[in-house]
Amino acid sequence: MRTFSSYGPVNSKKHFCVQRKNLIENCVQSLIGDSDDLGHYFTIWAPRQTGKTWLIEQAVKKINADYPNDFLVIYISMQAYISDKEDLEKNFIQFFCEMLEEELMLEIPPPKSWQELRQLFTKQKGIFDRHLIILIDEFDKLPPQIIDFMVSLFREMYLKRNNYNLHGLALVGVRSVLGVDSDRGSPFNIQRSLHVENLTLDEVREMYNQYKQESGQKIDSDIVDKIYYITNGQPGLVSWFGELLTEKYNPDLTKTIDLNHWIGVYRRAKNIEPNNTMLNIISKARKKKNLNFLAALYANESIPFHFHSPQHSFLYQHGIIAPKMILDNNNLPLEICRFSSHFIQDCLYDVIRHELIDLPTNEYYLDPLDDLTDVLDGPDFDIPALIDRYQSYLNRLKEKGLSILEQQPLRTDLRPREAIGHFHFYAWLIGVIGDDCIITPEFPTGNGQVDIHIQCKDRRGIIEIKSFKNMRALKRAKKQSQMYAKNLNYSAVSLLVFISNESIELIDKISSQDKIEGIVVTTKAVSI
Repeated sequence: MRTFSSYGPVNSKKHFCVQRKNLIENCVQSLIGDSDDLGHYFTIWAPRQTGKTWLIEQAVKKINADYPNDFLVIYISMQAYISDKEDLEKNFIQFFCEMLEEELMLEIPPPKSWQELRQLFTKQKGIFDRHLIILIDEFDKLPPQIIDFMVSLFREMYLKRNNYNLHGLALVGVRSVLGVDSDRGSPFNIQRSLHVENLTLDEVREMYNQYKQESGQKIDSDIVDKIYYITNGQPGLVSWFGELLTEKYNPDLTKTIDLNHWIGVYRRAKNIEPNNTMLNIISKARKKKNLNFLAALYANESIPFHFHSPQHSFLYQHGIIAPKMILDNNNLPLEICRFSSHFIQDCLYDVIRHELIDLPTNEYYLDPLDDLTDVLDGPDFDIPALIDRYQSYLNRLKEKGLSILEQQPLRTDLRPREAIGHFHFYAWLIGVIGDDCIITPEFPTGNGQVDIHIQCKDRRGIIEIKSFKNMRALKRAKKQSQMYAKNLNYSAVSLLVFISNESIELIDKISSQDKIEGIVVTTKAVSI
Protein backbone atom coordinates (compact mmCIF):
# COMPACT_ATOMS: atom_id res chain seq x y z
CA MET A 1 0.00 0.00 0.00
CA ARG A 2 1.16 3.52 -0.71
CA THR A 3 1.94 5.98 2.09
CA PHE A 4 1.95 9.71 2.69
CA SER A 5 5.31 11.42 2.15
CA SER A 6 6.13 14.88 3.50
CA TYR A 7 9.74 15.18 2.41
CA GLY A 8 11.17 15.27 -1.09
CA PRO A 9 9.39 14.74 -4.42
CA VAL A 10 6.49 12.30 -4.23
CA ASN A 11 6.34 9.17 -6.35
CA SER A 12 2.79 8.33 -7.45
CA LYS A 13 3.62 4.60 -7.29
CA LYS A 14 4.68 4.86 -3.65
CA HIS A 15 2.90 7.89 -2.26
CA PHE A 16 -0.58 9.37 -2.07
CA CYS A 17 -0.60 12.45 -4.27
CA VAL A 18 -2.51 14.41 -6.89
CA GLN A 19 -1.28 14.86 -10.45
CA ARG A 20 -1.89 18.63 -10.80
CA LYS A 21 -2.01 18.30 -14.59
CA ASN A 22 -2.90 21.95 -15.18
CA LEU A 23 0.14 23.12 -13.21
CA ILE A 24 2.44 20.74 -15.11
CA GLU A 25 1.00 21.85 -18.45
CA ASN A 26 1.46 25.50 -17.48
CA CYS A 27 5.12 24.85 -16.65
CA VAL A 28 5.71 22.90 -19.89
CA GLN A 29 4.07 25.55 -22.05
CA SER A 30 6.11 28.26 -20.37
CA LEU A 31 9.28 26.39 -21.31
CA ILE A 32 8.19 25.38 -24.82
CA GLY A 33 6.32 28.53 -25.82
CA ASP A 34 3.83 28.92 -28.67
CA SER A 35 4.33 27.36 -32.08
CA ASP A 36 5.44 30.69 -33.53
CA ASP A 37 7.48 31.76 -30.53
CA LEU A 38 10.41 30.64 -28.41
CA GLY A 39 10.09 29.44 -24.83
CA HIS A 40 10.15 31.74 -21.86
CA TYR A 41 12.82 32.58 -19.33
CA PHE A 42 11.06 32.54 -15.96
CA THR A 43 11.25 31.61 -12.29
CA ILE A 44 9.40 28.89 -10.40
CA TRP A 45 9.12 29.74 -6.73
CA ALA A 46 7.28 28.63 -3.60
CA PRO A 47 8.13 28.03 0.07
CA ARG A 48 9.83 24.80 1.09
CA GLN A 49 8.00 21.46 0.84
CA THR A 50 5.41 22.70 -1.65
CA GLY A 51 6.27 20.49 -4.61
CA LYS A 52 8.69 22.57 -6.70
CA THR A 53 11.11 19.71 -7.40
CA TRP A 54 8.23 17.34 -8.17
CA LEU A 55 6.83 19.88 -10.65
CA ILE A 56 10.20 20.16 -12.41
CA GLU A 57 10.56 16.38 -12.68
CA GLN A 58 7.07 16.02 -14.13
CA ALA A 59 7.68 18.83 -16.64
CA VAL A 60 10.98 17.25 -17.75
CA LYS A 61 9.29 13.86 -18.24
CA LYS A 62 6.50 15.38 -20.30
CA ILE A 63 8.84 17.40 -22.54
CA ASN A 64 11.07 14.37 -23.16
CA ALA A 65 8.01 12.26 -23.96
CA ASP A 66 6.23 14.79 -26.19
CA TYR A 67 9.28 16.33 -27.91
CA PRO A 68 11.96 13.59 -27.94
CA ASN A 69 13.89 14.98 -30.91
CA ASP A 70 13.21 18.69 -30.59
CA PHE A 71 14.82 19.69 -27.30
CA LEU A 72 17.73 18.78 -25.10
CA VAL A 73 16.42 19.14 -21.55
CA ILE A 74 18.97 19.82 -18.82
CA TYR A 75 17.84 19.61 -15.19
CA ILE A 76 20.48 20.43 -12.59
CA SER A 77 20.39 21.41 -8.92
CA MET A 78 22.56 23.80 -6.96
CA GLN A 79 21.85 21.98 -3.69
CA ALA A 80 25.33 20.41 -3.52
CA TYR A 81 27.17 23.64 -4.32
CA ILE A 82 29.69 24.75 -1.68
CA SER A 83 31.15 28.18 -2.29
CA ASP A 84 34.86 28.89 -2.19
CA LYS A 85 35.22 32.46 -0.99
CA GLU A 86 38.82 32.70 -2.15
CA ASP A 87 37.96 32.10 -5.81
CA LEU A 88 34.19 32.28 -5.93
CA GLU A 89 33.65 32.71 -9.66
CA LYS A 90 36.17 30.10 -10.80
CA ASN A 91 34.83 27.62 -8.26
CA PHE A 92 31.25 28.07 -9.43
CA ILE A 93 32.01 27.89 -13.16
CA GLN A 94 33.81 24.60 -12.56
CA PHE A 95 30.91 23.24 -10.50
CA PHE A 96 28.32 24.33 -13.09
CA CYS A 97 30.17 22.62 -15.92
CA GLU A 98 30.56 19.45 -13.86
CA MET A 99 26.78 19.43 -13.38
CA LEU A 100 26.31 19.78 -17.14
CA GLU A 101 28.76 16.93 -17.80
CA GLU A 102 26.98 14.61 -15.35
CA GLU A 103 23.56 15.42 -16.79
CA LEU A 104 24.60 15.09 -20.44
CA MET A 105 27.22 12.36 -19.93
CA LEU A 106 29.76 14.12 -22.14
CA GLU A 107 33.03 15.94 -21.61
CA ILE A 108 32.91 19.73 -21.79
CA PRO A 109 36.03 21.84 -22.37
CA PRO A 110 36.41 23.61 -19.01
CA PRO A 111 35.70 27.35 -19.41
CA LYS A 112 37.98 29.71 -17.51
CA SER A 113 35.70 32.76 -17.45
CA TRP A 114 32.09 33.88 -17.73
CA GLN A 115 32.79 34.78 -21.34
CA GLU A 116 33.89 31.22 -22.15
CA LEU A 117 30.91 29.81 -20.24
CA ARG A 118 28.57 31.96 -22.32
CA GLN A 119 30.16 30.72 -25.53
CA LEU A 120 29.15 27.13 -24.69
CA PHE A 121 25.57 28.12 -25.53
CA THR A 122 26.21 30.09 -28.74
CA LYS A 123 25.17 28.68 -32.10
CA GLN A 124 28.53 29.62 -33.60
CA LYS A 125 30.96 28.26 -30.99
CA GLY A 126 28.72 26.21 -28.71
CA ILE A 127 28.72 22.46 -28.11
CA PHE A 128 24.98 21.79 -28.48
CA ASP A 129 23.23 20.77 -31.69
CA ARG A 130 19.66 21.12 -30.44
CA HIS A 131 17.53 23.73 -28.72
CA LEU A 132 18.20 23.71 -24.99
CA ILE A 133 15.72 23.84 -22.13
CA ILE A 134 17.48 24.36 -18.81
CA LEU A 135 15.93 24.03 -15.34
CA ILE A 136 18.10 25.02 -12.38
CA ASP A 137 16.76 23.95 -8.98
CA GLU A 138 17.80 25.57 -5.67
CA PHE A 139 18.96 28.57 -7.68
CA ASP A 140 18.48 31.01 -4.81
CA LYS A 141 20.88 28.94 -2.68
CA LEU A 142 23.75 30.46 -4.64
CA PRO A 143 25.74 33.42 -3.26
CA PRO A 144 24.25 36.79 -4.30
CA GLN A 145 27.28 37.60 -6.44
CA ILE A 146 26.89 34.37 -8.44
CA ILE A 147 23.13 34.90 -8.82
CA ASP A 148 23.91 38.37 -10.15
CA PHE A 149 26.39 37.01 -12.72
CA MET A 150 24.12 34.17 -13.82
CA VAL A 151 21.08 36.41 -14.17
CA SER A 152 23.09 38.85 -16.26
CA LEU A 153 24.38 35.98 -18.41
CA PHE A 154 20.89 34.63 -19.08
CA ARG A 155 19.55 38.09 -19.73
CA GLU A 156 22.18 38.58 -22.43
CA MET A 157 21.13 35.28 -24.00
CA TYR A 158 17.49 36.27 -23.91
CA LEU A 159 18.01 39.66 -25.53
CA LYS A 160 20.06 38.07 -28.34
CA ARG A 161 18.19 34.79 -28.62
CA ASN A 162 18.95 34.21 -32.30
CA ASN A 163 22.62 33.82 -31.39
CA TYR A 164 22.08 31.12 -28.75
CA ASN A 165 20.67 27.61 -28.47
CA LEU A 166 18.94 28.32 -25.16
CA HIS A 167 15.21 27.96 -25.92
CA GLY A 168 13.66 27.99 -22.43
CA LEU A 169 14.92 28.57 -18.89
CA ALA A 170 13.43 28.02 -15.42
CA LEU A 171 15.18 29.20 -12.27
CA VAL A 172 13.69 27.41 -9.27
CA GLY A 173 13.78 28.30 -5.60
CA VAL A 174 12.11 29.63 -2.50
CA ARG A 175 12.46 33.22 -3.64
CA SER A 176 11.50 34.70 -6.97
CA VAL A 177 14.59 36.30 -8.54
CA LEU A 178 12.55 38.57 -10.77
CA GLY A 179 13.49 41.45 -8.53
CA VAL A 180 17.19 40.66 -8.10
CA ASP A 181 19.13 43.87 -8.49
CA SER A 182 22.21 43.75 -10.64
CA ASP A 183 25.19 46.06 -10.29
CA ARG A 184 25.63 45.80 -14.04
CA GLY A 185 22.20 46.81 -15.27
CA SER A 186 18.49 46.16 -15.04
CA PRO A 187 17.00 43.57 -12.70
CA PHE A 188 16.00 40.22 -14.14
CA ASN A 189 12.54 41.27 -15.30
CA ILE A 190 12.51 39.54 -18.68
CA GLN A 191 9.47 37.33 -18.54
CA ARG A 192 7.39 35.91 -15.76
CA SER A 193 7.16 34.04 -12.51
CA LEU A 194 5.31 30.77 -11.85
CA HIS A 195 4.18 30.46 -8.25
CA VAL A 196 3.44 26.91 -7.09
CA GLU A 197 0.11 27.30 -5.32
CA ASN A 198 -1.05 25.24 -2.34
CA LEU A 199 -3.37 22.29 -2.75
CA THR A 200 -7.09 22.97 -3.07
CA LEU A 201 -9.68 21.43 -0.77
CA ASP A 202 -10.70 18.99 -3.52
CA GLU A 203 -7.06 17.93 -4.00
CA VAL A 204 -6.62 17.30 -0.26
CA ARG A 205 -9.83 15.27 -0.22
CA GLU A 206 -8.60 13.26 -3.22
CA MET A 207 -5.34 12.35 -1.45
CA TYR A 208 -7.14 11.10 1.66
CA ASN A 209 -9.74 9.28 -0.44
CA GLN A 210 -6.85 7.38 -2.03
CA TYR A 211 -5.74 6.32 1.45
CA LYS A 212 -9.25 5.26 2.47
CA GLN A 213 -9.69 3.18 -0.68
CA GLU A 214 -6.33 1.40 -0.37
CA SER A 215 -6.33 0.88 3.40
CA GLY A 216 -10.02 0.27 3.97
CA GLN A 217 -9.85 2.55 7.01
CA LYS A 218 -12.51 5.21 7.45
CA ILE A 219 -11.70 8.86 8.13
CA ASP A 220 -14.42 11.28 9.19
CA SER A 221 -14.88 13.79 6.38
CA ASP A 222 -14.68 16.65 8.88
CA ILE A 223 -11.12 15.58 9.75
CA VAL A 224 -9.93 15.88 6.15
CA ASP A 225 -11.51 19.32 5.88
CA LYS A 226 -9.79 20.31 9.15
CA ILE A 227 -6.43 19.27 7.70
CA TYR A 228 -7.03 21.55 4.74
CA TYR A 229 -8.19 24.39 6.98
CA ILE A 230 -5.31 24.33 9.44
CA THR A 231 -2.60 23.87 6.75
CA ASN A 232 -4.24 26.03 4.06
CA GLY A 233 -3.38 23.18 1.69
CA GLN A 234 0.41 23.48 2.13
CA PRO A 235 1.51 20.18 0.48
CA GLY A 236 4.27 19.27 2.92
CA LEU A 237 2.07 19.83 5.96
CA VAL A 238 -0.94 18.08 4.40
CA SER A 239 1.18 14.96 3.83
CA TRP A 240 2.87 15.26 7.23
CA PHE A 241 -0.47 15.14 9.02
CA GLY A 242 -1.26 12.15 6.82
CA GLU A 243 1.88 10.42 8.11
CA LEU A 244 0.98 11.15 11.73
CA LEU A 245 -2.69 10.19 11.43
CA THR A 246 -2.36 7.04 9.34
CA GLU A 247 1.02 5.68 10.45
CA LYS A 248 2.72 6.91 13.61
CA TYR A 249 -0.40 7.47 15.70
CA ASN A 250 -2.76 5.04 13.98
CA PRO A 251 -3.45 2.30 16.55
CA ASP A 252 -5.89 0.19 14.54
CA LEU A 253 -6.83 0.15 10.85
CA THR A 254 -10.24 -1.24 11.78
CA LYS A 255 -11.13 1.91 13.74
CA THR A 256 -12.33 5.16 12.22
CA ILE A 257 -10.02 8.15 12.48
CA ASP A 258 -12.36 10.51 14.34
CA LEU A 259 -12.29 13.83 16.15
CA ASN A 260 -10.70 12.48 19.35
CA HIS A 261 -7.92 10.87 17.31
CA TRP A 262 -7.40 14.13 15.44
CA ILE A 263 -7.21 16.27 18.60
CA GLY A 264 -4.45 14.08 20.04
CA VAL A 265 -2.45 14.09 16.81
CA TYR A 266 -2.80 17.86 16.40
CA ARG A 267 -1.45 18.50 19.90
CA ARG A 268 1.52 16.21 19.29
CA ALA A 269 2.18 17.88 15.93
CA LYS A 270 2.20 21.27 17.59
CA ASN A 271 4.23 20.38 20.67
CA ILE A 272 6.54 17.40 20.20
CA GLU A 273 6.79 16.30 16.56
CA PRO A 274 9.71 17.78 14.56
CA ASN A 275 8.98 18.87 11.01
CA ASN A 276 11.51 20.37 8.61
CA THR A 277 9.08 22.93 7.22
CA MET A 278 8.11 24.19 10.67
CA LEU A 279 11.69 24.17 11.97
CA ASN A 280 12.70 26.33 9.02
CA ILE A 281 9.80 28.72 9.58
CA ILE A 282 10.49 28.97 13.32
CA SER A 283 14.19 29.71 12.76
CA LYS A 284 13.27 32.63 10.50
CA ALA A 285 10.52 33.87 12.81
CA ARG A 286 12.97 33.98 15.75
CA LYS A 287 15.11 36.61 14.07
CA LYS A 288 14.54 39.78 16.07
CA LYS A 289 13.35 41.95 13.20
CA ASN A 290 10.80 39.30 12.21
CA LEU A 291 9.87 38.42 15.79
CA ASN A 292 8.70 41.95 16.58
CA PHE A 293 6.69 42.22 13.37
CA LEU A 294 5.00 38.84 13.85
CA ALA A 295 4.17 39.68 17.46
CA ALA A 296 2.46 42.85 16.26
CA LEU A 297 0.56 40.84 13.65
CA TYR A 298 -1.31 39.03 16.43
CA ALA A 299 -2.57 42.36 17.73
CA ASN A 300 -3.24 44.33 14.56
CA GLU A 301 -5.87 43.11 12.12
CA SER A 302 -5.14 45.49 9.28
CA ILE A 303 -1.42 45.79 8.59
CA PRO A 304 -1.28 46.57 4.83
CA PHE A 305 0.69 44.05 2.80
CA HIS A 306 3.39 45.42 0.48
CA PHE A 307 5.34 42.93 -1.63
CA HIS A 308 8.08 45.51 -2.15
CA SER A 309 8.64 45.70 1.60
CA PRO A 310 11.76 43.54 2.16
CA GLN A 311 10.29 42.13 5.35
CA HIS A 312 6.86 41.35 3.91
CA SER A 313 8.44 39.81 0.82
CA PHE A 314 10.84 37.68 2.88
CA LEU A 315 8.11 36.35 5.17
CA TYR A 316 5.75 35.74 2.25
CA GLN A 317 8.27 33.90 0.10
CA HIS A 318 9.25 31.68 3.04
CA GLY A 319 5.65 30.69 3.70
CA ILE A 320 5.10 32.56 6.98
CA ILE A 321 2.62 35.23 5.91
CA ALA A 322 0.40 35.77 2.89
CA PRO A 323 -1.64 38.68 1.54
CA LYS A 324 -5.39 38.64 1.90
CA MET A 325 -7.79 40.98 0.17
CA ILE A 326 -10.50 42.58 2.32
CA LEU A 327 -12.79 45.56 1.92
CA ASP A 328 -11.86 48.50 4.12
CA ASN A 329 -14.33 50.75 5.92
CA ASN A 330 -14.88 52.66 2.67
CA ASN A 331 -15.68 49.42 0.83
CA LEU A 332 -12.42 49.63 -1.12
CA PRO A 333 -10.13 46.61 -1.66
CA LEU A 334 -7.15 46.39 0.68
CA GLU A 335 -4.41 43.74 0.81
CA ILE A 336 -3.47 42.98 4.41
CA CYS A 337 -0.96 40.65 6.08
CA ARG A 338 -2.19 37.27 7.27
CA PHE A 339 -0.39 34.23 8.61
CA SER A 340 -0.12 31.69 5.81
CA SER A 341 -2.00 29.01 7.77
CA HIS A 342 -3.73 28.41 11.07
CA PHE A 343 -1.17 25.77 12.10
CA ILE A 344 1.77 28.10 11.49
CA GLN A 345 0.04 30.86 13.44
CA ASP A 346 -0.76 28.49 16.30
CA CYS A 347 2.82 27.20 16.54
CA LEU A 348 4.40 30.64 16.29
CA TYR A 349 2.18 31.99 19.07
CA ASP A 350 3.95 29.75 21.59
CA VAL A 351 7.35 30.39 20.01
CA ILE A 352 6.94 34.17 20.23
CA ARG A 353 5.58 33.97 23.78
CA HIS A 354 8.66 32.07 24.95
CA GLU A 355 10.98 34.46 23.11
CA LEU A 356 9.40 37.71 24.32
CA ILE A 357 7.88 37.00 27.72
CA ASP A 358 9.78 36.24 30.90
CA LEU A 359 7.51 36.75 33.89
CA PRO A 360 9.34 38.16 36.95
CA THR A 361 10.05 35.46 39.51
CA ASN A 362 10.13 37.90 42.42
CA GLU A 363 6.44 38.82 42.19
CA TYR A 364 3.40 36.63 42.88
CA TYR A 365 0.99 36.29 39.98
CA LEU A 366 -1.82 36.67 42.53
CA ASP A 367 -2.10 38.04 46.02
CA PRO A 368 -0.75 35.19 48.19
CA LEU A 369 -4.10 34.86 50.00
CA ASP A 370 -6.25 34.93 46.84
CA ASP A 371 -7.71 31.48 46.11
CA LEU A 372 -9.86 32.64 43.16
CA THR A 373 -13.02 31.30 44.80
CA ASP A 374 -15.20 33.97 43.19
CA VAL A 375 -13.70 33.20 39.77
CA LEU A 376 -13.74 29.41 39.75
CA ASP A 377 -16.27 28.33 42.39
CA GLY A 378 -19.14 30.80 42.09
CA PRO A 379 -22.42 30.23 40.25
CA ASP A 380 -20.78 31.45 37.03
CA PHE A 381 -17.25 31.35 35.64
CA ASP A 382 -16.30 34.97 36.47
CA ILE A 383 -13.80 35.84 33.75
CA PRO A 384 -14.12 39.65 34.21
CA ALA A 385 -12.94 39.18 37.80
CA LEU A 386 -9.98 37.18 36.48
CA ILE A 387 -9.05 40.06 34.16
CA ASP A 388 -9.22 42.43 37.16
CA ARG A 389 -6.63 40.21 38.88
CA TYR A 390 -4.36 40.63 35.87
CA GLN A 391 -4.62 44.44 36.03
CA SER A 392 -3.78 44.26 39.73
CA TYR A 393 -0.72 42.18 38.87
CA LEU A 394 0.42 44.79 36.33
CA ASN A 395 -0.11 47.53 38.90
CA ARG A 396 2.09 45.71 41.42
CA LEU A 397 4.82 45.38 38.80
CA LYS A 398 4.63 49.11 38.03
CA GLU A 399 4.86 49.97 41.74
CA LYS A 400 8.14 48.04 41.86
CA GLY A 401 9.46 49.74 38.74
CA LEU A 402 9.02 46.65 36.59
CA SER A 403 7.57 46.88 33.10
CA ILE A 404 6.48 44.20 30.65
CA LEU A 405 7.65 46.55 27.90
CA GLU A 406 11.32 46.66 28.89
CA GLN A 407 13.60 46.14 25.87
CA GLN A 408 10.56 45.88 23.60
CA PRO A 409 10.13 48.03 20.47
CA LEU A 410 7.88 51.07 20.70
CA ARG A 411 7.02 51.56 17.02
CA THR A 412 3.56 53.05 17.06
CA ASP A 413 2.73 51.98 13.50
CA LEU A 414 2.56 48.31 14.50
CA ARG A 415 1.32 48.94 18.07
CA PRO A 416 3.82 46.50 19.64
CA ARG A 417 2.98 47.63 23.19
CA GLU A 418 -0.42 46.01 22.97
CA ALA A 419 1.05 43.06 21.06
CA ILE A 420 3.35 42.29 23.98
CA GLY A 421 0.31 42.47 26.23
CA HIS A 422 -1.38 39.67 24.26
CA PHE A 423 1.47 37.26 24.97
CA HIS A 424 2.02 38.48 28.53
CA PHE A 425 -1.61 37.91 29.51
CA TYR A 426 -1.56 34.40 28.06
CA ALA A 427 1.63 33.58 30.00
CA TRP A 428 0.10 35.00 33.18
CA LEU A 429 -3.05 32.91 32.71
CA ILE A 430 -0.98 29.74 32.44
CA GLY A 431 0.84 30.67 35.65
CA VAL A 432 -2.39 31.43 37.53
CA ILE A 433 -4.90 28.76 36.45
CA GLY A 434 -2.83 26.46 34.24
CA ASP A 435 -2.95 23.66 36.84
CA ASP A 436 -6.75 23.77 37.08
CA CYS A 437 -7.88 24.70 33.58
CA ILE A 438 -7.19 24.00 29.92
CA ILE A 439 -6.15 27.25 28.24
CA THR A 440 -6.19 27.33 24.45
CA PRO A 441 -5.52 30.29 22.15
CA GLU A 442 -7.63 30.43 18.99
CA PHE A 443 -7.28 32.71 15.97
CA PRO A 444 -10.65 32.85 14.19
CA THR A 445 -9.77 35.57 11.68
CA GLY A 446 -6.13 34.79 10.87
CA ASN A 447 -4.67 37.62 12.92
CA GLY A 448 -5.67 40.74 14.79
CA GLN A 449 -8.01 38.68 16.96
CA VAL A 450 -6.81 36.28 19.63
CA ASP A 451 -9.41 34.33 21.57
CA ILE A 452 -8.45 32.51 24.75
CA HIS A 453 -10.69 29.51 25.43
CA ILE A 454 -10.68 28.39 29.06
CA GLN A 455 -12.18 25.14 30.32
CA CYS A 456 -12.21 24.31 34.02
CA LYS A 457 -13.95 20.97 34.51
CA ASP A 458 -17.49 21.57 33.24
CA ARG A 459 -17.15 25.36 32.97
CA ARG A 460 -16.11 27.18 29.84
CA GLY A 461 -15.38 30.76 28.93
CA ILE A 462 -13.95 32.94 26.18
CA ILE A 463 -11.68 35.95 26.39
CA GLU A 464 -11.29 37.85 23.15
CA ILE A 465 -8.20 40.07 23.11
CA LYS A 466 -7.98 43.31 21.18
CA SER A 467 -5.81 46.41 21.07
CA PHE A 468 -7.63 49.72 21.46
CA LYS A 469 -7.70 51.78 18.29
CA ASN A 470 -10.69 54.09 18.63
CA MET A 471 -14.28 53.96 19.88
CA ARG A 472 -15.75 53.07 16.49
CA ALA A 473 -13.37 50.13 16.17
CA LEU A 474 -14.28 49.10 19.72
CA LYS A 475 -17.97 49.09 18.80
CA ARG A 476 -17.22 46.76 15.88
CA ALA A 477 -15.12 44.56 18.17
CA LYS A 478 -18.04 44.16 20.58
CA LYS A 479 -20.33 43.09 17.77
CA GLN A 480 -17.67 40.70 16.48
CA SER A 481 -17.34 39.17 19.96
CA GLN A 482 -21.10 38.78 20.23
CA MET A 483 -21.30 36.96 16.90
CA TYR A 484 -18.38 34.71 17.79
CA ALA A 485 -19.95 33.74 21.13
CA LYS A 486 -23.30 33.13 19.45
CA ASN A 487 -21.75 30.80 16.88
CA LEU A 488 -20.23 28.77 19.72
CA ASN A 489 -23.47 28.75 21.75
CA TYR A 490 -22.00 30.83 24.57
CA SER A 491 -24.25 33.19 26.51
CA ALA A 492 -21.41 35.53 27.48
CA VAL A 493 -18.00 36.65 26.27
CA SER A 494 -15.31 38.89 27.75
CA LEU A 495 -13.44 41.41 25.62
CA LEU A 496 -10.01 42.39 26.98
CA VAL A 497 -8.81 45.62 25.39
CA PHE A 498 -5.18 46.68 25.84
CA ILE A 499 -4.45 50.40 25.92
CA SER A 500 -1.19 52.33 26.23
CA ASN A 501 -2.74 54.91 28.54
CA GLU A 502 -3.16 54.97 32.30
CA SER A 503 -6.05 57.46 32.32
CA ILE A 504 -8.68 56.21 34.77
CA GLU A 505 -11.31 58.17 32.85
CA LEU A 506 -10.40 56.47 29.57
CA ILE A 507 -10.30 53.04 31.18
CA ASP A 508 -13.77 53.61 32.66
CA LYS A 509 -15.21 54.78 29.33
CA ILE A 510 -13.85 51.77 27.47
CA SER A 511 -14.90 49.25 30.11
CA SER A 512 -18.57 48.30 29.99
CA GLN A 513 -21.10 45.50 30.00
CA ASP A 514 -23.54 45.28 27.11
CA LYS A 515 -26.22 42.82 26.15
CA ILE A 516 -26.16 42.42 22.37
CA GLU A 517 -28.86 40.21 20.89
CA GLY A 518 -29.04 38.14 24.04
CA ILE A 519 -25.25 37.76 24.49
CA VAL A 520 -23.57 39.47 27.45
CA VAL A 521 -20.39 41.22 26.24
CA THR A 522 -18.18 42.44 29.09
CA THR A 523 -15.42 44.80 27.98
CA LYS A 524 -12.42 45.31 30.24
CA ALA A 525 -9.73 47.88 29.44
CA VAL A 526 -6.26 46.95 30.70
CA SER A 527 -3.51 49.55 30.83
CA ILE A 528 0.03 48.45 30.10
